[in-house]
Amino acid sequence: MFTEETHQFIRQLACEKDTTEKDKLNEIVQFNEDKIVKKVTKKKDREKQATDFASHIAKVALETNKDSKDKMAADTLRDQFDVFKAEGASMPDKMTRNSRVGELKEAIKSAIDALNRGDWHLSSDTIVAEKDQQNDECIDKVALDFNKDSIDKMRGDALRGQFDAFKAKGAPIPNKITRNSTVGELKKAIKSAINSLKRGNWHLNSGTVVAEEAQEEDGEYFEGYDDVPGSENDWTDEENSD
Repeated sequence: MFTEETHQFIRQLACEKDTTEKDKLNEIVQFNEDKIVKKVTKKKDREKQATDFASHIAKVALETNKDSKDKMAADTLRDQFDVFKAEGASMPDKMTRNSRVGELKEAIKSAIDALNRGDWHLSSDTIVAEKDQQNDECIDKVALDFNKDSIDKMRGDALRGQFDAFKAKGAPIPNKITRNSTVGELKKAIKSAINSLKRGNWHLNSGTVVAEEAQEEDGEYFEGYDDVPGSENDWTDEENSD
């Protein structure tokens, strides 16, 4: 027969059991909530890192001078790798910014060669290192060629050199056209600049280096050319039809 003390003991055990179960449930709920908070925090951190990284890469000027790659520090080289890849350069599938420095150099140099061949192209808003965009000393030595037939026969560096030289002399070139545009676009832009020059829409200064063939063909207009509109050496449509 149960005594009053026995009943009291049983009731006490029941209360303790209920409390223990509640505590366990609370612990499980708290654990799951903490787990969710950690996941959300990690996701936000990853998103922020990705945003910060994209912002950083967007400010990096693409360097197309192959010789400079051999002198670059590891972090700078890795940034260049990411910029080239973001612009659409073909890179080995397994290669990442954390690959070996030597592998990164070779991959970037190959991408530069492919760019110069016209296998891929930069977007119009690409930031290019200033010394790559224009090397004044080299451009000044390029002899402008006003023979449109010879422009049609040019390829690669020769055509890009003409483009840089025409642009440096003030030729009207479409904003979206760069030295790394397609060969067809470069030829079209240069020939349009030649036509524009003949119409008198822009002018050469007297120190401009001109290809010998162009001098022989249009000698009187290039010898001592005056860059002042309306001068005696100015181009006119009547004197110089296409």
